[in-house]
Amino acid sequence: MTQRIESEIAHMIRRGHNASPAGGVVFLRLDGLVYALPNFLERTFWKEWTQILEESRLLQYAKVIPHSYAVMQYYLNSGAIRCEGLGAVPQVVVVLNCDEMMVDCIPYFLEAASADFVQITEHRSSYMAEMTGFKHAEVQFAKLVSEQLGLLVHVAYILLAGPYSRSKYLRHRLEKKLSELGAGNRGAMTLCYPQGCDDVCALGALSHAIGSCLDD
Repeated sequence: MTQRIESEIAHMIRRGHNASPAGGVVFLRLDGLVYALPNFLERTFWKEWTQILEESRLLQYAKVIPHSYAVMQYYLNSGAIRCEGLGAVPQVVVVLNCDEMMVDCIPYFLEAASADFVQITEHRSSYMAEMTGFKHAEVQFAKLVSEQLGLLVHVAYILLAGPYSRSKYLRHRLEKKLSELGAGNRGAMTLCYPQGCDDVCALGALSHAIGSCLDD
């Protein structure tokens, strides 16, 4: 797997090569590399995965972040989550991810330290994940999400990610659940979708990589 990733990165860098007016080659320099690891693997196979990455000549230099953290970066960078709207009290933001095999639900605390800086803290005790199988993921995801949202208090944002984030069935179930929770005085909740065909995780990891380079 690491060889395939290295090959894809090398291909992207080669596409950035341009011929200079003098006939030489201008190279696209790689300043930062971020690897987004699915939360389930980060929690259960962290040691094994980091060992695999360390054995790669290229990926050993990558900064590893959880998949859900990359999703958070995407929605913060896109403006869907507004720092000025968070207030002084930490707000609960839930990242909901679903693919063909697994669903997971990761709550975070967000606290606005300033107008342009947000402190992100994972609520590790409330993490939920479940293997679902190819034919049942969409239905199981909606069921799991509805149950999980009922356990959380004062959720400010719900961030959708993964292939099933565009599911009309899922969104209908979520909107119905949010309506029920709102009627029970649970406070306002904002449901955030990906824009167009955006790869939420990839763009979030890219945003994090750019931010890391600027900080350095």
